[in-house]
Amino acid sequence: MPQKDLILLKKVKDSDKNAFKELFFSYHDTLFRFVLYKIQDDDIAEDITQETFLRVWNTRHKLKPNKAFFSLIAKISTNLCYDHFRHVEVRQRHESLIPVDQNINTNTVSYTHLTLPTNREV
Repeated sequence: MPQKDLILLKKVKDSDKNAFKELFFSYHDTLFRFVLYKIQDDDIAEDITQETFLRVWNTRHKLKPNKAFFSLIAKISTNLCYDHFRHVEVRQRHESLIPVDQNINTNTVSYTHLTLPTNREV
């Protein structure tokens, strides 16, 4: 691991936002490509990349500066990819179980079933 990363990780562990920013810009593109290879969708890959760095920041007190940073973010992002695929699978399974009523217009909402109080009842 580069000495620079070791120094930055120690600073991030101590909540140095500038050090985190530097790590973010150093690793963002590489991690994005790593995730994109797995996901094959630019928007979702960007979301997972962002979430990975957010999780690093939120658990910065647990960082081990002597460990390779890319290994850490690769593991976090891989787990997030697995979560994404599980979510897609569950959604597809449930969508196939829910009958779709073709007469329902999903673009409008009707509140005719609600009874609103009058001024006297408030």
